[in-house]
Amino acid sequence: MFKNRLKILIDLLGLNLKDFSRETGIPYPTLQDYLAGKIKPGADNLEKISMVFHVNLHWLLTGEGEPFMKKEGQAQFDDITEKILILLRDMDEEKRRDVLKYIEEKKLLMELLEERKKKQAG
Repeated sequence: MFKNRLKILIDLLGLNLKDFSRETGIPYPTLQDYLAGKIKPGADNLEKISMVFHVNLHWLLTGEGEPFMKKEGQAQFDDITEKILILLRDMDEEKRRDVLKYIEEKKLLMELLEERKKKQAG
């Protein structure tokens, strides 16, 4: 459903609904209605989402393909990031948040270990 893919997109972008509204120019109440499944977007708002965030319209409408378009001649994301996005898109929100928390904790641990190595070396 469109509302589910919109929610996934907003999460993947790391935005809240107000920021998404500001970036796209789509009114906040309209986005709330999309997420509630009350209404579906017209072509104009689909185009705004696609243009602003380089979203694959086919994915947004059907769930098929990749969420983001590749820029001509270059990858939008590196291979590892694309694989992570593919895995994440089929998870529910709670599982995606768990993965995010794990990555944040892992990053913090790596930073602390690197800091400790620098102190021991210096």
